[in-house]
Amino acid sequence: MPAWPPRTAASFLRDDAQKGVGNSPSVTNRSIDNTPRHRLSKSEILRGYRAFGHVLSRGRYVQSGNVRCYFDIQREIPPYQCTVGFAVRKAKSGVQRNRVRRLLRESYRQRKHDMCSTCVEKKISLRCVFLLNAKKIHQHLSFDEVDTAMNNILVGVQEKLQAL
Repeated sequence: MPAWPPRTAASFLRDDAQKGVGNSPSVTNRSIDNTPRHRLSKSEILRGYRAFGHVLSRGRYVQSGNVRCYFDIQREIPPYQCTVGFAVRKAKSGVQRNRVRRLLRESYRQRKHDMCSTCVEKKISLRCVFLLNAKKIHQHLSFDEVDTAMNNILVGVQEKLQAL
């Protein structure tokens, strides 16, 4: 009796079935679907010390609660998109700072499409830095509080963009 089981026709059929799957359209294929993607791509994230400093020193701001959004508008430079950065000041620990930054990022990610469409429509590049001062937070910060503040801020920024 052999140590290995002999090959049967069923195993060959399974291989043939998987080869046929490669030619069929995938369920996760997004090239057909035109719905907006709810994610922050690498090109949409503001990076670098100088980029943050430029927006914080020269930009205007809108505030709601403990969250403040500094933004800088550039008209001549395509691609017309909105790049964002997130910062947390005076956090007690890295755990608190990272949690608050995650909440800010998630709230923006869910609401970014209106802002991006406004940038493309007005043909401007917008750079934003969302800043939260964690020293003013005395209790556990919830997602609903951050989401409400983010909604108010984005409405305020869009109003200022419409005035241009």
